[in-house]
Amino acid sequence: MLNTLADTEVLILCGGLGKRLRKVSGKTPKCMVTVADRPFLDIIINYLANLGLRRFILGIGYKADVFKRYYRGRHKGLKISFCREKNPLGTGGAVKNAGRLIKGKYFFVLNGDSFCRFDPGRFLKFHRKKHALASILLSKQLEGKDYGEIKTSR
Repeated sequence: MLNTLADTEVLILCGGLGKRLRKVSGKTPKCMVTVADRPFLDIIINYLANLGLRRFILGIGYKADVFKRYYRGRHKGLKISFCREKNPLGTGGAVKNAGRLIKGKYFFVLNGDSFCRFDPGRFLKFHRKKHALASILLSKQLEGKDYGEIKTSR
C-alpha cells in the first residue's frame, strides 16, 4: 500500500533550550513563543495539517510540561504524541529516541523553531522516486552563520 500524507508522521524537534532567544522568550520554550497571538509551533502544525498531515510527534525536553499542557486534546482530527528527552540528545539522538513512536514507512523531521514552506506530498513523491534512504530539503539563505552550511555539487 502506498503511504499517504495522512499516514505519515511528522517529528517536530522542540527540545532545545533556546539560549539565544532568552531575552525575548524568558522562560518560555522558543517553539512556544507567541507569534500572531499563538505559539509559533501552532503555525507549523496548522500549515502541515492544512496540507494533509495528521500525525505529529513533538520531541520535547526543556519545559516539556508546557507542550503537554497546551497540546493535549487541543487539535481535533490530529494525533499529537510526545517523545521526551530527559537529557539533550541532539538532532540524531532525538530522532532515534522518537523511533519507537514512528509507525509508518515514511516520516518527516522538522525543527520546531523555524518555518519553511514546502509541499510535503511532492517531497514524498520525490523521495520515493529516488528510492532514497533519506532525503533532505534545503532552503537557500543569503548567509549561513545562524543556520550552518551545506555544500552541494550544484
